[in-house]
Amino acid sequence: MIKILSISNDHSTNAVIDWLEYKNANWSRINAEDIENKLSFSSFQKFYNNDLPKVVWFRKWQKGINKIDENECDLTSNIGKEFDEISKFIFNVFSESKWLNHPNNLQIDKLYQLLQAQKSGLAIPNTELVCKKEELSRFKEKYKFIITKPLAAVIHKIIENKSYLNYTRNINNDEIEKLEDSFYPTLVQEEIKKEFEIRSFYLEGDFYSMAIFSQNDEQTSLDFRHYNFDKPNRTVTFQIPKLIENKLESLMKKLQINCGSIDLIKDINGNYVFLEVNPLGQLGMVSSPCNYFLEEKIAQHLINLTNEKDYKDKSSAKFSEFKRN
Repeated sequence: MIKILSISNDHSTNAVIDWLEYKNANWSRINAEDIENKLSFSSFQKFYNNDLPKVVWFRKWQKGINKIDENECDLTSNIGKEFDEISKFIFNVFSESKWLNHPNNLQIDKLYQLLQAQKSGLAIPNTELVCKKEELSRFKEKYKFIITKPLAAVIHKIIENKSYLNYTRNINNDEIEKLEDSFYPTLVQEEIKKEFEIRSFYLEGDFYSMAIFSQNDEQTSLDFRHYNFDKPNRTVTFQIPKLIENKLESLMKKLQINCGSIDLIKDINGNYVFLEVNPLGQLGMVSSPCNYFLEEKIAQHLINLTNEKDYKDKSSAKFSEFKRN
């Protein structure tokens, strides 16, 4: 049995399930939204005592929209805590199964990723965490062209039918001059002059990579996620050098991530610079343009895991702490 943990509107989950169906695999699915009205303690008693799934694919997991006034902050916060506790229970019930991705992966922060990437022999951008105007000024003076980006997940808000996200962006001297002497700790990095960006999907030792020529468009030159829908970036299949792949695999093992998306830059000097890992990264944006058929590969990988007799996954230990995505 393959158990899938996801959210109801995730296209990639549906596409993988289509392949599981085609291959006659035995699977079932729990969506995070099911917590509100479809799950029971007795059903998990059955799983725990008699019918534990051999493999769990943790695709996505986040609290749904509750019908509660946003001003009722205390009540909303408490429901969030209840959601966390039920989620923790579900993950613990399946703790002895083999996992492709695991909730623990959500807790790996960007700064720690950079430290581990450097330890694995990968190049990273010159980086600092600043909270004072003078520190930021010195960083800008040293590297000339600098950027800032969020440490946590990107915030996506829709206001009056317009979409707002906190993208990676430049910092100029005029903006620095307008700042207070002290501010909340902020991530800043030297801007990497790039030949192109790379998005690589990693699946337990295999890399499926795509070059993104985002620098050819001013709108996407700093962050390809600032999509130009009228004139999309050119994307092509790409082979990362084996030496870099070996270092990336070392990093993924250090982070105990067995599946996810890796972002890199190939700079104008030919260096490969690591940016970050998204353990629950997109599939379709790499799969379709490059004809990798990642959805089928994931389905087959889950089936293969159900047939393995001895599979050691360090990430599937008892789960004691969960943070919402």
